[in-house]
Amino acid sequence: AGQDGSAALRLNHLSDDGPAQALQMLHLPTTVSAATLSYIVRIEPGQQPAGVMATFGAQILTDSEVLFEDAYQINGAVAWTPISTSLPADAITKVQQAFDAGQQIYLRMVLVNGQGAYYTAFVDNLSLRVDGDMAYPSLTGSIGFISRQGQQPTVNRIQPDGSARQTLWTHPDTIAPDVYDVAWRPDAKELAFVSDHEGAYSPFHSDIYAVDPVGNALRRISNAPMQAGWPNGRQTGAITGRIYNGYASFGLTFVVYVEGAQEVISVNMPEFGQDVAFNIPNVADNGPGALQTIVFNWSRDNCANGKEFSVPVDVLPGQTVDVGTINFNGYCNQYNVSDLSWKGDGAAIGGVMLNGSRRFAVGGESIGQDLFTGTENFPQDLSWSPINDQILSTRQTQAVNDGIFQGTAGGDAGSQISIDNQSSQQNPAWLPNGSGFVFTYNNNVIGRYDVNSNQATALVAFFNESIDNLSVSPDGNYAVFERTNAQGTADIWVVSLSKPNLMWPLTSDGVSRNPDWSRVEPSVAGQPTNTPTSTATSQPGATNTPTATATSTSTPVPGATSTPTSTPGAERIYLPGVRR
Repeated sequence: AGQDGSAALRLNHLSDDGPAQALQMLHLPTTVSAATLSYIVRIEPGQQPAGVMATFGAQILTDSEVLFEDAYQINGAVAWTPISTSLPADAITKVQQAFDAGQQIYLRMVLVNGQGAYYTAFVDNLSLRVDGDMAYPSLTGSIGFISRQGQQPTVNRIQPDGSARQTLWTHPDTIAPDVYDVAWRPDAKELAFVSDHEGAYSPFHSDIYAVDPVGNALRRISNAPMQAGWPNGRQTGAITGRIYNGYASFGLTFVVYVEGAQEVISVNMPEFGQDVAFNIPNVADNGPGALQTIVFNWSRDNCANGKEFSVPVDVLPGQTVDVGTINFNGYCNQYNVSDLSWKGDGAAIGGVMLNGSRRFAVGGESIGQDLFTGTENFPQDLSWSPINDQILSTRQTQAVNDGIFQGTAGGDAGSQISIDNQSSQQNPAWLPNGSGFVFTYNNNVIGRYDVNSNQATALVAFFNESIDNLSVSPDGNYAVFERTNAQGTADIWVVSLSKPNLMWPLTSDGVSRNPDWSRVEPSVAGQPTNTPTSTATSQPGATNTPTATATSTSTPVPGATSTPTSTPGAERIYLPGVRR
């Protein structure tokens, strides 16, 4: 425990082989003018020969060079002692030169024992406060992502410099609600996402929805239209029939729904081998010849909220259609959509489901079409090429490793791209020109693959963290990603692909996930493109204080929402945001 009883960093030295150490990756502003390292330390001696000492201290270093060191000789117990050191000018110069050269910089706490000594160091309240300037590059597009307000998931967007955060949609439920993914349509007129809020009124547990860039015009893409707003201008009819119980004799919770119905209908299922009548009134007709699926929702034993599709039916306005006797077989299917990716021309969107990948027409489609042929090794992490129908995906290749495959929409999921047989590769995301893609090794290293040379390059490694959901900027020079620490808190970050020691956070709430970078500036249909300009007063990513542990700064807390405004016909000049 630390001085105040909370957790502290403990450096244990149990042998004479090498130092006990802990390293923290530093994220610095583009220009560093001053820095102060502070912490408190307590030293606890073990059993060691008299007079044997240890060395404890802090270092700022790169992978190849120590830039600054502050070390102390230890001989016996040390009570909690505050340490504060300002980096001298020559150390600041070295740090700046290393950063400008693209080197990754770390803070290292280290304990080196003498022969036979077994000291333990406890470090608390550790911080590195840095003064300097953060000059953001001039970037276009908007980043969509998932976050949370209390128990309710939210769909959001934010500028690449961390400004102009907006909540576009909030899940209406408070009991176990979920939103799974977001994806900008290629023309950025809609942000698609997956939600389960109408799971009772759909063949799927969760469906693909879309909302415009200011949070209006909500609609359902998979199993369209939405239940909200029923009957959505459609005429209605009724469905009747009988259900044969071919599964079990007792303990069934059972409801029936048909696409377009105003309500679900509870049914008291009879004994095994018997049937029961059902009648569903007020079913909206999706059009002449359009088949609407009858869905059984049921629970029993080890199946919670299973779904089973039955026969589709053509609803007739003003009439009752009898479907006869239909079977219930007890299939515990779970139809959740994830891993969204748009076709390059925006005509369709793909998603991953437990029983295979599906594609849905942009205008709305019922249960969709198979994205790939074949059913083995269902792909995940879909990334549809922006220039053709090639699709990258992740599939399991061995008991422990995943590989990246390249296939074609409408064909099979393709063949594996040879990168590294000793690691897993995940999260592929195409570059805008289709010349390659970024991906992760073992979920903690960001890499880049070039299609022409068939060569992969590791860009930046993270330690005790998980990297997920990569997406590339419109110019192909930056990537946004989800960064999760060992405690499970996640935030959205941006990294330079050409100089990966340059990165900054867009959020700091610990609950932000699944970022997606739009290919163009978002715009509302029928209105001119609206590009919020960067400001110097609302930039959660512009912290002047990279720290080894969380410290208080004056940076505005992400979460405040704002609505960008524009003057019709006005000229715009785009400048990088700069914060002192």
